[in-house]
Amino acid sequence: MDLNPMALGYIFEDTLFHFTNDGFISVKNDAYFGNNQSNITIVSKKHFQKEDFDLFVKILAALKLSLDDVALVCKKPGVGFDELIISLEPKKIILFGINPFEIGFKDAVANTYEIIEVGAIQLLQAEDFSVYHLDASKKKALWLNLQKLLA
Repeated sequence: MDLNPMALGYIFEDTLFHFTNDGFISVKNDAYFGNNQSNITIVSKKHFQKEDFDLFVKILAALKLSLDDVALVCKKPGVGFDELIISLEPKKIILFGINPFEIGFKDAVANTYEIIEVGAIQLLQAEDFSVYHLDASKKKALWLNLQKLLA
């Protein structure tokens, strides 16, 4: 039985996720998912696969955060993110597999795992999220810097 995802978004208060071979789709919000209550914006170059998403949720929980605290955005080719980022009013931005220039911060340069200040925003640039399943040292580097950024 096929259910209309838009109808489900109105019926359920929580964000719903549908996993496909290409990653997840949120039916609550087309531009991002999460509730952005802590103004933490996470931008990924590609959709998280189910295993990525599960690890991501575990990392959030270890940081005493949930999907309610963040806005998870997937950068799509040809879609401008300047307005979306401005509308989310982030205090902190975490970039997975993408650099600050690609989301509209023209003068910001960050090395991997470096936390930089862009105006009033703290920004952390990390590798594509899928590498953290394969490399424990990279997962540790991410963890240490997420703790610094979100402490």
